[in-house]
Parts: sequence; structure tokens; C-alpha cells
Amino acid sequence: MSQDDLDRILAESGTIIKGHFVLNSHLHTETYVNKWELYKDPYRYLDPFCRDIMEHFTDYEPIFSQIDWIVGPAVGGIPMCTLLQYIMAEQTELIGMQTGMKYKDIFAAYAVKDFVDDELKIQKSYHEDIRDKNVLVVDDVVSSGLSIKAVINEVRALGGKVLAAACLFNRAAQTTRSLGVPTFYSCLDELIVDWEESSCPLCAKQVPIDTNVGHGAEYLKKKNRAKRARKTPEPDSKPFDISIF
Repeated sequence: MSQDDLDRILAESGTIIKGHFVLNSHLHTETYVNKWELYKDPYRYLDPFCRDIMEHFTDYEPIFSQIDWIVGPAVGGIPMCTLLQYIMAEQTELIGMQTGMKYKDIFAAYAVKDFVDDELKIQKSYHEDIRDKNVLVVDDVVSSGLSIKAVINEVRALGGKVLAAACLFNRAAQTTRSLGVPTFYSCLDELIVDWEESSCPLCAKQVPIDTNVGHGAEYLKKKNRAKRARKTPEPDSKPFDISIF
């Protein structure tokens, strides 16, 4: 799949949108990669990206045959992880039919936020299965890299070997070095500028924050709650009542 084809899919699906958005990292941005548009029609929009990843690890970095598991973070990584596993399993079956050889199975798992410590954790029933296995860690859109790094660390903590990492869209120039993996592939790379709230030019211009995508609604809710707390006066302490004596 060519870069032009993937760019065309982003444009056709309306994945790249402009406005004032808040990211998971709490940074503000003018350009948002709305991955949910790709998930509305996985066959037309998500499938080509997943096949591009498979082709990369088959043709350019031939480690496809070594992959045992594909692991991604919830929630966004689940559709991608599921479809990629299906495509790779389909490919191994095709290779088996052509060569008469039996490729090993490829499985998928997901890391979900643990409500106790608020960290991404893989389902316990998969722990022993992942131990000593080769894992491809995937995510859809990589910005700060917090989610994909958390999954990488979780796989390693369980004794799995992170063979590679991949994503659909790398919007913050993440690299093999920044993620701490042997190899990292992104279907599309585009450095998008983000700002801290204190230096956000959109906030300075009072551009409304989008609450339909990203974390704008959560951000505004917390900000309004803090604002109300500052306005609520401390209750006055009662003066000492000498009439009790």
C-alpha cells in the first residue's frame, strides 16, 4: 500500500480534523487524528493499514514468521489488533496451502486499564501464554507514546519478548529509541505540534474546545469543578460564645 493511498483513505474517511482539542497527554492541539472514523468501515479504511503493517514485516523486515502474539492497548487498539491478527492468520494459512508447511498460530491480546492502579494490564489468563513468546505491540495513533510504552513494559514484565512495535499514525516522531524496541514501523508519519495549556495559542484566542472527540469534555469538566471550588468561600469559624459560662 503506497503512502498516497493511505493519505487518500485518511482524507476520504475524514480522519484528520481541525479545531481545538485536548489529548490523552493533556496537551492541546489544532490537528486531531480521529481514528474512530477508520473504525466505522474497517473493510474500506482500517484493513489497508493493517495489511500495510503485515507487508512491512513480511517484505522489508522479514520477522512475520516469528510473531506469536499481537498485543495492543484498549480501547482504540482493540479493533486494529483484532483485524491485524485475522489478516496475519489468513496469510499464514495461505502460505501453508502454497508450501505445504504449517505456520504456527498467531494470537491477539489486549491491555486494559486496571481500576486499582490505573495501569494497562493484560488479562491474567494470557500471562503464561505470552511468557517466552515473540510479541508485536501495536497501537492506532501514537502521540506521547504513553499507551504503547505501557503495553511494551507489561509484555516484558510477563516474560514476553517484544519483537517490534507498529502503529497506523505516528504524530509525534516516536522512534525505536524513544519507545525502547528493536524496530518500530508506522504506516504514516506526520509531526503535529501540541502545546501545554499555559502556552496554547488556541486558549489565548479563546477558541472553544471540542468536546466530541479527544478528552475535551473531561478536561472542561475538571476545570469547571476546580473553578467552582475556588469560588466557594471557606465557612467562617464561629466566635467563642462566652454566654455558656
